[in-house]
Amino acid sequence: MRKIFLYEVVLREGDEAPGFALSPRQKVEIAHHLVDMGVNTIEVGFPANRDHDYSSVKEISISLRGVEVSALARIKNKDIESAVDALDKAETPVIFTFCPGIDSRLEVCNLSESQAIDQTGDAVRLARQHIDHVAYGVEFTPESYQNKREFMRILYTTALAAGATRLVICDSSGCMLPRQSFELANWIKTNIKGDYRLVMHSHNDLSNAVQNSVEGIFAGVDEIHVAALGLGERAGNTDLAALSAALSVHQDLLEVITDLNYTQVIPSIHRIAEIFGYIIPPNTPVVGRNAFATQAGIHIASRGANGGDPFLRVLPGLYGVDPSYYSGPHSGKYNKGPRLPNPKDRDATTFP
Repeated sequence: MRKIFLYEVVLREGDEAPGFALSPRQKVEIAHHLVDMGVNTIEVGFPANRDHDYSSVKEISISLRGVEVSALARIKNKDIESAVDALDKAETPVIFTFCPGIDSRLEVCNLSESQAIDQTGDAVRLARQHIDHVAYGVEFTPESYQNKREFMRILYTTALAAGATRLVICDSSGCMLPRQSFELANWIKTNIKGDYRLVMHSHNDLSNAVQNSVEGIFAGVDEIHVAALGLGERAGNTDLAALSAALSVHQDLLEVITDLNYTQVIPSIHRIAEIFGYIIPPNTPVVGRNAFATQAGIHIASRGANGGDPFLRVLPGLYGVDPSYYSGPHSGKYNKGPRLPNPKDRDATTFP
């Protein structure tokens, strides 16, 4: 079995999403819940962007052990220096630096392609002078990934030559299709040689982030960026719980394992939702109120003699909970279980 590493981004991506603003104390508490779930890396913030992120990275670097602590940085020396300083006390620090691969973004950043290539090498070299683990990503859209392939190749090879240890596929628009995600990851593995960890960072604008991440794994991706509750910019990022379900259901097909502590996923994510002030929709995979519950007579009748349910391929016991079967208007002759109260009177984050 091949190991897949989980890099958690909710402390930055989720905090950047409109309507949310975490305090440093809240970030620390969430970080400990992420550790409880068994993620490998926690991206805390963007130190050069604001003092709040700098102090949060600093504080969490001091308080967490047994997990990598990461900071985001653009390919600018001041960003790298700020990240290095903020991560000074981290047991295992990581810097994730990134470069635009989209013409409009290059223009906004006042970068030509040659300047982007030069700054990529300079930024990664500077980071590696201080930190062993440096991830480098290129932002792209479906169009730029097709039309700027040679530019992308040069950026990645430049970063590797400068000492990058991880290459990140950044679907910044969230509009890649699963087949495209597989093709791009496979192209990088085939055409960019070296000793590196291939990483996938997916946004969810087409509701494909989990599928895109799974396709990346099929193509050889080693690490997936995930977010508790899928919280992130716009439609969010790859949902941690939903990805965990996909990896568990299809473990034999994917032939991968993670360090995830499945029994901690539901309580930890429910607490993270409370901290964010986020109401979990009842149909959310794994952590939603109805994820392991039904009132449909066909489903209730399908339970075997041992109580197994052929429809529950995502096993509730793996997450430390039991399935729930309720009586309702669709239960038919199996209308013998407890009745549900009016949905309007129920807490959407609470299991039936």
